[in-house]
Amino acid sequence: MRNRAIILSILLLICFAAGISAATLSDYADRVRLARSAAGDLQKALASGPVTGEVEDRLLGMIENALPPTEKIDASGTTVQTDYKWLHSEIQRYRDEQKAETKLKLLDSISAQLQAIEDSVSELVVAEQADPTKDRDKDALGKILQRDEYKIAEPQESPLTRLFQRILDWLFREYPRAAPQPIEMTGMPNLASLLQIVLFVLIAAGLGFIGYKLVPHFVPKFRKESSRKRERIVLGEVIDSETTSHDLFSDAQELARSGQLTLAIRKAYIAVLCGLEDRRLLKLVKHKTNRDYLFDLRKREDIVKEMSSITREFETHWYGAKESTPEDWEHVASLYQQTLAKAERS
Repeated sequence: MRNRAIILSILLLICFAAGISAATLSDYADRVRLARSAAGDLQKALASGPVTGEVEDRLLGMIENALPPTEKIDASGTTVQTDYKWLHSEIQRYRDEQKAETKLKLLDSISAQLQAIEDSVSELVVAEQADPTKDRDKDALGKILQRDEYKIAEPQESPLTRLFQRILDWLFREYPRAAPQPIEMTGMPNLASLLQIVLFVLIAAGLGFIGYKLVPHFVPKFRKESSRKRERIVLGEVIDSETTSHDLFSDAQELARSGQLTLAIRKAYIAVLCGLEDRRLLKLVKHKTNRDYLFDLRKREDIVKEMSSITREFETHWYGAKESTPEDWEHVASLYQQTLAKAERS
């Protein structure tokens, strides 16, 4: 009986296991667009003159983070396996190359290929959003998925499914199902009914206990707060789990006092994002863009105006559209204080 109880627990654990879902097509399209934009920015900067190692690492890191070597994408019910090993290989060649002329040629090639992929993904998004019952839209989607940029993942039986099947086969071998025999209720029918009720109560209690142990792993609202916060990655920078938004803003002030105003503005922008996450107004995710964070705050009219302004200031100064001045830094610092003050009140 004990062995059967253990087997039942294993089966229930298997039934409650959750698979890893693939990324959505919309998220993938945004990341392709971000990678192409970063490659274009580096291409323009290199064409106009020498580029610092910091700028190169930042923009190349954006491309690598946006498009991992391989991942699964859900596209209209079809699982697409991307393959960007070539991209990471080309980026490594670029890093190893010393001649600016050769670097520029590599960037031209990368930008052209990313542009072609972005165009293909845009077509894929349009085809997915169209009415799937139309034959011509189905044909268009099929043609796009047949291109070389995509590789359809072959459906494979998961290890979990194979383990479940082995356990079932073993159960049927060890405990073969016998043909049901008619039971003659003689002597104590009330006792038989009572035993059935007790058995059902025990089964229900066992299921309830297993559910109590498993639900917190799958439902965030029932999950206990971890005693240790996770590390955060913002703009390719890893923020230690113990670092607060106040610590980051203090670093930004130090940078401003030393005259590094552009870096100070960037650090203040990271600080405000971390501050909003600490107040559970958004969630920092490695592949999210600045626009994604603004979209997450679209319903928070009390802070979205300031957040839009500080995002615009960061992008303007960080991507070199405008030279940073002390007045710009003071404006960004003020926006930081206003945004977190309103977030605190809410």
